[in-house]
Amino acid sequence: TESPMTVINDSLFKFELPSQQYRTKTEYYIVAEDVNGNGTNSGIKWFVNKRPPAQIVIATDSTASTDMPNPFYQLYTQGRIQFIIKASELEEFGVPAGPIESIAFNVTATSAQTSAGSLFDNFNIKGGTTTQEVANTSFSQSLPVLYEAPNLIGQHAVGWNEFTFSTPIYWDGTSNLIFETCFNNYTTVSNYSGNASITQTNTSFISSSAAYTDSGTPDVCSSIGSSNLYTYSKRPVVRLGYQQTDFDIDV
Repeated sequence: TESPMTVINDSLFKFELPSQQYRTKTEYYIVAEDVNGNGTNSGIKWFVNKRPPAQIVIATDSTASTDMPNPFYQLYTQGRIQFIIKASELEEFGVPAGPIESIAFNVTATSAQTSAGSLFDNFNIKGGTTTQEVANTSFSQSLPVLYEAPNLIGQHAVGWNEFTFSTPIYWDGTSNLIFETCFNNYTTVSNYSGNASITQTNTSFISSSAAYTDSGTPDVCSSIGSSNLYTYSKRPVVRLGYQQTDFDIDV
């Protein structure tokens, strides 16, 4: 498969690797062609071995709880949380700089569907890098959407509930990470059931904030309005998935 190169400057060229399956090893080499299509193999080659995403659990301790901060807090019609993971924590647990492709929450008991048949309707996950050091009830409002679904029917179960991002977060190795989950079950009336139980971990700083309400307006996912607002020195135990790729250069 050919992949054209883009000239950046006299000594720098760029090209994008085509997609490949996990656990496959692909050989690449550079061919220089003249205007007539005559090519010469440069002799420079390298190999890319794509491994399945590695997974690391971020937690210093673990306690099962139905309380906030909880992405599956359906005792109210709408629920939103944000939480921060510091760069020092990511480094401590061995997360390398690079793309983070998924997040998972550990559910110990599920939440039932509401009487209207809802189960975390309009569920979404947002996130990115941040310089923010602690969570607050103002909520960061400009986070990119990483995952969204009309509901979690068929996806909500005991064990690790994993959500693969539509676009990975690139962690630079020095910034903190911030994540948000939100859902809105409101139809024409309040629409709730009960909370799932998840594992949570304590932190030495205010790491999470939460907003929840039975009202239909505003949509808590975009505006916190007069919601119940709280901060916590704990957050959900999460498992982050990141991609490992081997580069072996043979000149």
